[in-house]
Amino acid sequence: MSIVGVGCRATGTDFDHAWFGLDRLAAVGLTPRQRTTLEAAVEALDDSGLGCLATGSQAAVVFGAIGGTNTAHHLSRALDLRGPSLTVDSQRASPLVAVDMGVRLLADESVPFVLAGGVDLTLLPDISDLRLPLPRGAGHEGGDRAGGGAGVCTVLVLQRTGDALRTRTRRYAEIGGPGIGFREARGVDAHIALDDPRRGGSSDSGRGEEPPVLIPVSGSDAVTIHHLALRWAVALGSYRSLREFAAATARLVPEPARAAVIARDGIEAAAQLRALARRIEASTATDRARAPLATPGTGSVTAAPFVTVSGPDVFTPVRERADGGVLLLFPGTGDHPRMGRALAARYPVFAAALTRAVDAVVAVGGPRVWTPRYGFGRNGHVPVTTSANPHPASDHSPPSTATAASSHGADGADAAELDETPCAGDLPDSRTGSGIHGDLRNSGRHDGGVTGIPDGRDGIVSRQISLFVFQYALTALLESWGIHADGVAGHGAGEVAAAVGCGALSLEDGARVAVARARLVARAGGGGAAAVLEATPAEVNQLVTPMSAEVAVAAVDGLAITVSGEPRYVDALVRRAHRRAIFAQRVPAGSDHEPPHLPMVRGRAHELRGELADLTPRQPWWPLYSATRRGAVLRPESPDGSAHDNDTPALRTSPTRTDLGTNPTSKDPRTSPTRTDPRTSPTRTDPNAGQTPAIPSTGLPGDPMGGGPSAAPDPASALRMDGEYWAENVSHAVELAAALDSVVADGFSTVLEVGPTSVLTSAVRERIALRDGVWPVLAADDEAGSLLRTIARLYLEGRTVDWTALGPHTTAPPQRQWRRPDSGDSGSWPRPGFAADGHPPGPVFPEVEIRPEGTYVVAGGLGPQGEAAVRWLLAAGARDVVVLTRTPRPLPARLTGMEDRIVMMRCDCADRADLATALQDIRECGSAVRGVVHASGATRLVAATNLLELTAADPTDFTVLLTSAPGAGGPEAVRELADAQADRRVICVEWEVGPAA
Repeated sequence: MSIVGVGCRATGTDFDHAWFGLDRLAAVGLTPRQRTTLEAAVEALDDSGLGCLATGSQAAVVFGAIGGTNTAHHLSRALDLRGPSLTVDSQRASPLVAVDMGVRLLADESVPFVLAGGVDLTLLPDISDLRLPLPRGAGHEGGDRAGGGAGVCTVLVLQRTGDALRTRTRRYAEIGGPGIGFREARGVDAHIALDDPRRGGSSDSGRGEEPPVLIPVSGSDAVTIHHLALRWAVALGSYRSLREFAAATARLVPEPARAAVIARDGIEAAAQLRALARRIEASTATDRARAPLATPGTGSVTAAPFVTVSGPDVFTPVRERADGGVLLLFPGTGDHPRMGRALAARYPVFAAALTRAVDAVVAVGGPRVWTPRYGFGRNGHVPVTTSANPHPASDHSPPSTATAASSHGADGADAAELDETPCAGDLPDSRTGSGIHGDLRNSGRHDGGVTGIPDGRDGIVSRQISLFVFQYALTALLESWGIHADGVAGHGAGEVAAAVGCGALSLEDGARVAVARARLVARAGGGGAAAVLEATPAEVNQLVTPMSAEVAVAAVDGLAITVSGEPRYVDALVRRAHRRAIFAQRVPAGSDHEPPHLPMVRGRAHELRGELADLTPRQPWWPLYSATRRGAVLRPESPDGSAHDNDTPALRTSPTRTDLGTNPTSKDPRTSPTRTDPRTSPTRTDPNAGQTPAIPSTGLPGDPMGGGPSAAPDPASALRMDGEYWAENVSHAVELAAALDSVVADGFSTVLEVGPTSVLTSAVRERIALRDGVWPVLAADDEAGSLLRTIARLYLEGRTVDWTALGPHTTAPPQRQWRRPDSGDSGSWPRPGFAADGHPPGPVFPEVEIRPEGTYVVAGGLGPQGEAAVRWLLAAGARDVVVLTRTPRPLPARLTGMEDRIVMMRCDCADRADLATALQDIRECGSAVRGVVHASGATRLVAATNLLELTAADPTDFTVLLTSAPGAGGPEAVRELADAQADRRVICVEWEVGPAA
């Protein structure tokens, strides 16, 4: 067993009862030892890096009797811990017995970790760098003035060593030998014998330390996040790397209000955190509702569920949380040669999943489409020079002009139209690609201005199999971050990865389907064409029926319907649509995917049905919303083991997945008692909740409900991912619109497009219920950054995120700041330097991080403002304050007893040469100037300017400029000076008001 976290506090009376969900009356009933133990336990959890996994887990709490019997219960209730909650009483040995019982509880595999401890717990040897209890009789002479008795509260976090290695958690020590020992002959108290860890923690291989890095911030409210952001912006400098800081802070116990920033280095992270604080400060200063903002990357104005500041990498708290489920949507196109390179280099779980999927494909006779050295770049992609724009258009970009009418004349005869030569060109696979005109251009490859054009039929096979392999690995990566789906759906070829992702097919069977399906499309031959129409199904039916042997409907994606088939017939259909004032657009030449000739594919679908006749489909872990069967739903088994039909919602009670290579120690929200099924939540008011909606006939050729020539099974019949289903998948229309209708009816609120780039996002946004909750997981031009932005959006929505994916936990996070009551306000944030009555004796200074080893300069003497500034710095933890004054004098009465931390230096700050000499003397003493406060009098502006210019090269964390005292007038110049310092943290503090900039 390993000790992975320690919290150690001297007994005191201060207590943040609101954090633990206790009212003032209940807090009064706790002894000082109980209060201290509760806060020390949370600090131990912060120190362990397991806080992000605590809520809703089966973690246990065991405390030695400390004057009350409900301490363990209070902690379990505050953190929503579901494991044993015990208080043991064995007199002086109570904390020792508590730890012993915690070790025994870890024999139960359902208990992930244990918080155990009490007062006067002795560890031998002491864990370095921690203030642990002294032996009995040492340091207790003074007693406890609060009446709680002498002692120090110590809480340990215990975890099985194997679990600590898997979660890459720092281990202080192991409980070695007999572990627990009682009084020995030489007089040593009962103690815990510790051994140094013999095995080092796992280290990241590859390029996991590369930027960007996601830093989540959570607190009880936006004000708390504001304070944390400012403190963390300063604390960043004391960590060896940005990744180390992020891994430590991300694992804290999550709280209701959430925010996040993404940065590439420490300097950018500090700037982003300060931008976050400024945005929160601005938003809390007004009561008006947040205005709709532009969604990053779209260029349009929507009521987004999050707000970005200073670019798309600062995420402020949201007002409402998403209460619906998460759907993973797998597109059937969007692949490009460089997909997966950045993710495979940074995330071993992604690279391992790619290897498993590729091995499965090779085992069934498919090509090895991915290698660690070349990625996907050498499989079916022949780079050629093109003048086409390599960058995809926005999801909201208008479509290009539709294909013009014939130049052979305007006689309008259909026979003449069919004799015309169609426009040549390649286009995305309409059976697997986007069905909306705005996205057809988004499936292009992006490789430095080079577009990959498929080379023959082998290119079709390689591309479709590559996409399957990539989507399988991306699903595994999302699972490693703790992002678990409530349902899946697929579009065309993407439905294969969806079936594997939800467990309806094994990886081996999924590889069989992907290879056989791709080869059937290749055998059917290319030479097809596609067009997009914005029309009703009935209007499209009238256009397609006369030429149904040569043209077929490929996809119905809402407002847009895609058709494919013989090129000259597709051109004729486009011209007919134009004469009827229907928007129609032939997919232009230069697109990346050659569309199949769907009527030819339909004629050979029986080959796929026979090849997959021995397929062994399974019951899924999550519901699968079929775009092949017009929105029919394949649901998991019911709790009694029977399979649900398509009209009955099912709770997901399947066991935890193991085939995607996820972190085995992360909490699976599918089996968590707090998990709310979006279809059975009692808060839903949808009268159709729990029922698959009626799916109307599209009236399109080939639609079994529309009387078309090619009949398919009733979508209400039991779904099976067998050969019959995949024959329909490759030969019938993809009805994404019907699948989304079922998704909305089941209460989903978030859709993640699991593909290399955005293909279907704009089609999903046509659904009002999903408009603000659909995101592509990746962007082609920034895989690593776009993944983190998606994780940040989900985190702000209130989704569970497993932050162990950020990297190993190697150091402690910044010290937690508890709220302390000032006067009668129990919810106010502590403000160092305040008087006992709760009112500041001078200006209200901002919250800053004080470095005990740094030097802080106060310019302007020890007048009222200077005295207040010195008291503020000392109360915040400063140990070396240098006061620059023209006339040294004795310390004021309020500073009596602090002489050892204050140095008086004669200096006229208005004299630039004198000030430069004084600052150089401070630097030569070996201390870095970490903060500056300017509080001088008549020559305020001149002195402030000198001070800012002469400390520009110092590593200052902040500079505070105080305005004139009441009645002195003229603070505008000081505020303008503070506003002009864009590259430094310069804060203007007004004497009566507080921070103004």
